[in-house]
This record gives sequence, structure tokens and C-alpha cells, in this order.
Amino acid sequence: MSFIAIGTWNRNQPGNCRPNRSRVWESLTVKLMSSTIRGRRWAVIALLGWGLYHARAGTLDGTFTSFPQFSDVNLTAEGALDWVHWGLYMDTSVTRKAGVTNQIGDFSVVGKGAFVRAYQFADNFNGYSWVDGTPTATVSNTTTGVYVVGLLNGFQFTVPASMTQRTLKVYVGAFGAQGELVASLSDHSAPNFIGTNVVNVSNGPSGVYTLTYTANSAGVTLNVQYTVSQMLVLPDGNVTLQAAALTAPGANNPPIVSITTPVENATFVAPTGISLTASAYDFDGTITKVEYLEGTNKIGDALTTPYWYLWTNPPPRNYTLTARATDNGGATSLSMPVEIFVNRTGGHLAGALTLPPPPTIDLTGEGSEDWAHWGLAGASSFDQKAGVVQKISNFTLLGTRAVQQYANNYTAFDWDDGTPTPSAFGTTTGVFVHLCPLYAQLRGRFRRPGLNYPIPRVGAFRH
Repeated sequence: MSFIAIGTWNRNQPGNCRPNRSRVWESLTVKLMSSTIRGRRWAVIALLGWGLYHARAGTLDGTFTSFPQFSDVNLTAEGALDWVHWGLYMDTSVTRKAGVTNQIGDFSVVGKGAFVRAYQFADNFNGYSWVDGTPTATVSNTTTGVYVVGLLNGFQFTVPASMTQRTLKVYVGAFGAQGELVASLSDHSAPNFIGTNVVNVSNGPSGVYTLTYTANSAGVTLNVQYTVSQMLVLPDGNVTLQAAALTAPGANNPPIVSITTPVENATFVAPTGISLTASAYDFDGTITKVEYLEGTNKIGDALTTPYWYLWTNPPPRNYTLTARATDNGGATSLSMPVEIFVNRTGGHLAGALTLPPPPTIDLTGEGSEDWAHWGLAGASSFDQKAGVVQKISNFTLLGTRAVQQYANNYTAFDWDDGTPTPSAFGTTTGVFVHLCPLYAQLRGRFRRPGLNYPIPRVGAFRH
């Protein structure tokens, strides 16, 4: 007997037919052999080995629920694993669930055209609230979101998928348009879900698509795309996206905790005892412990409400306190920090604000020991009193926003003993840093109003 051919079929090899999802051959090894028996030649095919892979098909199901006007969605409760809200202050604002590994991706804009982009709006029919967000910790009933205008234009984002069932809720709406949501698994292990439930001839109710899904393997993504499928109002028809929330069967939503005493910027005189109390609750269980921390150092803990602990004789200095809550499922979360001050006796510090401010200030006369002015020639300009020991330092920028100059201050400043600029008369310059841009959306016939924000500014100090 002699071997004529040996071959192996592998389902992953290019060109092979796509196997049935419920049971697929991984590989099959075949030997074609020949032999002469009683004068006749026989060919024999031998199956030497195979691997049989029992694979479970993926699943992807969806439903839609419309929200009554003025209803309020609690994202903290809905998103045990993660949640995200878009458009709180501006079109690029992204607020997420704090204290967890974020899994919901940020959106990207889908569509073509020179003006295809996301805009912020603030007149959604229903609101959204949360108490565990970052960078904005707590919000109540915000009606903000983002929108994209134009046929086939809209949003897309992704979330992880695996062989463990998860549920994603996508909160969307439309204005003068019909929206189409398409959800698909990247491993193509389940048919796509397509929903066209949101149809508003003008401003109207939003709703939520609830997507329940499992993939056929690990490392898969669920892709979500929401676009304008039909324009009902030209040229303003658009789709809106407000939020998304992720959970799973048996998911443990972390507890919520906040320090109730002491309050922010509380002052104590040493020696003293400071009473620490907190408010803590859990959406899907109970609180087992609240710990108080100063930085990473544990001060003490309490097991029952109001979670009182007496902190005895902390040394004089500034402290940043947090509370850490643990629930019965072992999940933990941290409170927002609270800064307090423990002082010695003997010093004095007081302040006052004069309103309205004077129209002019002579810094040379006001600052006998020192003075400082910012922003004379540009955002980085710093002028100060010459010939003295500097007592007023230049500022240190907090945050990532750029320092900008302005030149329309109500009060004008004069000096004749400065450096590097020896003298100035009637300058109304200064500097400012903003949280959000001065943001006015001129929408024409669009019904999405923009928002304006006050800008804190600094001109000068004297000592």
C-alpha cells in the first residue's frame, strides 16, 4: 500500500465556505491511499483526524421605548457598568461614570459635506440626571445633548462585546427627520439590528434603544450607528444623541458616597476634634463600610449611618479629605474631595469685595510694598513694582485651558514704577481662563439654542 496524497482542510483558510455558526469543523486531515488487491487497484480515503468546535452563535436583539415629555432618566441607576452623556456644556462635552473602567466609546460623526459636525442643544423633551459623573459629578434633569444635520449624517460609537451577555441603552431623538439606528457585532455572529422608531416632524419626544447582545468570541465590538434616514424638514432635519448606558445581568453598581461634614473650606483651630460624617447609598445592595481618607492615608471608618467618626487633634495644615464606601458586593467608590484648614492661633486673615469697583486705580499709590498687573501686552505679560522685594508672585495655571488676554476691563490701571514696563496709563487689560468657550450657535432656522458662559478675569493685585 502506498500513500498518494495527504491534505488538511481548515475553516480559517481563505476560500473556505463559511461554516454553520452552531457547529463548525476546525480542521479535517485526509489521506488518499492506493493498493492492489487480487489484481485490482483500490483507492481509499482515510479520515485521520478532525477537530470539532462547538461554537455558540452570537445574539443581538433590540427594542425601543419612547419617553414622555419632562421625564428624567437616572444614568447612575441605568449604567451599572458604565454610562456617558454628551453635550452638557458644548458639543465636545463628555461626562462619564466615575470610578469604573469606561467602556462606551466617544462618538464620531458620520456623513459627508463641509458642514457635517455635531452641535450642542439644550431643549430635549426629557432630561438626564446622575450623581457619579466626571468631570461634572452631579447633574439634575439636564435637557442637553448633541445633534447632526442632514440626510445619512449622524453618529457612530462602539462598546466591547464578548460571550457574556450585556445590555446597552442608547438615548436618541430627532428633529424634522426620521432616525435609523443600526447595531452590528464585529464578528458577524448575529444579524444586525435596525430600528427606525424615532420620527418627529419638528421637535419631539426622544427615546431609548435597548440592545441586548452576546458575541461568538472575546475581543469583539458592538458597533452602533444612528443617522438621518429621511428628511421631513429641509434643510434642518437632524438626529440627536444624548447618552448611553451599559449594564449586564448581575452587574454590581458601585455605591454612591459624599462627605456631609465637614463642609468645603471649613476652618478649625488646633487642638481640635473634627466630626466626620457621610451620606452613602447603593442602588442594588447595601453599604457595609465607609472609610475616611486624607490622601491615601486612612483616618478611620464607620459601619452605620450617618457614618460618624471623630478625628482627634489633626496637626495644623490644609487637608483634602475623601470618603470611600464599600457595598455588600465588594464594590467601592470615592467621594468628591473636601478641603479643610486646621490653623494655629495668633494669625489674622480677612478679605472684602468692593462693588462697584472704582473706574481707575493707581497701582503705584495702592501698592506701597508691592503690586502686580497681568496681561498688558499679551496673555503672558507680567508687570510688577520695581525696586522692592517681590511679595506678589506670578500665577500658576490650574487646568488645561489656555490663558487669554482681554482689553475691556471696567477698571483702568495706572503705574509709574513698574518693571519690565516702567509706566502705563489707563490700561484696561487683564487675563482670563474659561471653562467653556464663549459659545453662541447662530442656527438660522434651527431650533437648537446656544449657551453663553460668564468668564472670570484678573487684572491686578496690590499689597
